[in-house]
Amino acid sequence: MILIFPIGHDHFRMRRRPYATYALIALNIIIYFLTSSARSDANTAWQENHNDQATFHCRVFLALKGEEFGYDHASARDQDEDAPYFFCYENHDAVEATWVLFETNGLTSTMHPLYQEYLRKKVVWNQARTNSLMGRFALTPAEFHPFKAISALFLHADIWHLFGNMLFLFLAGAILEETFGAFLYLLLYLLSGFIANTFFALLFTSSTVPLLGASGAISGLLGAFLVRFAKVRIRFWYFFWLFFFFMRKGTFSLPAFIVLPLLFLQDLLYGVLTLEGGAGVAYFAHVGGFIVGVAFGLFLKRYEIYAPTLVEEEKEAAGPVAAGPMARVAVTERRYRRKMEAPAANDYFGRFLLVQALMTEGEADRAAQEADALAEALVDTDQTELLSDLARIFDEPQSVPVMSDRAYVQAAIILEQRAMPQVALTMYEELAHHYPVSPHAARALFRAARLLATQLANPAGAHLKLVELLEKVPHHPTRREAQRVMNEFRATKRLAF
Repeated sequence: MILIFPIGHDHFRMRRRPYATYALIALNIIIYFLTSSARSDANTAWQENHNDQATFHCRVFLALKGEEFGYDHASARDQDEDAPYFFCYENHDAVEATWVLFETNGLTSTMHPLYQEYLRKKVVWNQARTNSLMGRFALTPAEFHPFKAISALFLHADIWHLFGNMLFLFLAGAILEETFGAFLYLLLYLLSGFIANTFFALLFTSSTVPLLGASGAISGLLGAFLVRFAKVRIRFWYFFWLFFFFMRKGTFSLPAFIVLPLLFLQDLLYGVLTLEGGAGVAYFAHVGGFIVGVAFGLFLKRYEIYAPTLVEEEKEAAGPVAAGPMARVAVTERRYRRKMEAPAANDYFGRFLLVQALMTEGEADRAAQEADALAEALVDTDQTELLSDLARIFDEPQSVPVMSDRAYVQAAIILEQRAMPQVALTMYEELAHHYPVSPHAARALFRAARLLATQLANPAGAHLKLVELLEKVPHHPTRREAQRVMNEFRATKRLAF
């Protein structure tokens, strides 16, 4: 037995409380417990109704088409009383096809006793369905109503159905609310749920099984989460149990760009596999909601629409700042500068702003300490863009190292790729100065020489870097390459990297 479920992610710490998410969770829980008695009665009534309909479908089939399919009425009397129903089960498709013809008056006249009985039963079935909780608020695809496509989002079949949905709602919804703002977040939730349920109803127009649950809306949140936080690592808890002899538990993490597409493909695959026979899970509602969420997230990303967040809250402290995403950066930076708050360990952007604020305040030593720890975390989590931005804060030589030797190398290489050779050169020089015995020092000096020769048009400076490498690094693979360049320089008076 294997149990796996999500418990968090790298951006789990929020700067503001997600009140809209709390409200949605509270509303779902309250509705679940307030309707528990009615839901139990509705489930019982629906099951009785469903059994009565199935029994009547079977009776119609046996009476009108049974002999055609080999059913012997005479011998059936001597058999077990359940034998007719086993026969109908084995010929399920024929039973349903016969029922469609019978219901449209294609097999009998309206005065046939079976048809008259059907008309009486139909009234009872409809009353039982429309008077129940499920009939009033759950979505029945065969009787689609826009209101029920929304109201069904707040109904759940059982406590585990509720728990699973609320867990995903909290994990994905809280950070999306902070990113998009409460209004856009709620719009995404309701729009995803409505379109997901409508999409499912369009695929199964004849289904009389009620659809309920927030899964379609939450799938929309997961789609938007994928667009906005593709590189965030999602943490899982697992428990593995094999015949009482082997048990393991623990945690692991995977990036969202792996987990969420796999979840989408799983829903799509299960949906296709159960397309004919139906299933207890509305997989295609998940698929529809996820697509809506991705589209919504891409739209907001394309037009750089974000929550107003701290701008309005800190107008006095912030003063006039530029509009758009940079306004949030500037205001948040001022908050850290003023309060010198310590962000959470996994709040990498907050820690980056704190380093920025400390440098602005002239606290270079503390900024270097914070930057060193942050750079290690950014290297480990492969957040290269933020690492290069961190390096740019220290574009002047520092008295103490601001990051590890491997972080210096990675940051410098990224800055080279982003066409920032001068800042990259500073990173290489800082590494060689602060970590002279590091195995990365020779590589840094060689790359610095190449930068000077090829991008900064300074062959004299490049020559000095190569000389420094050959003098300070007696044994390193890079030394041989540097020696080759120097020998060619002596012969041709040109530095060829």
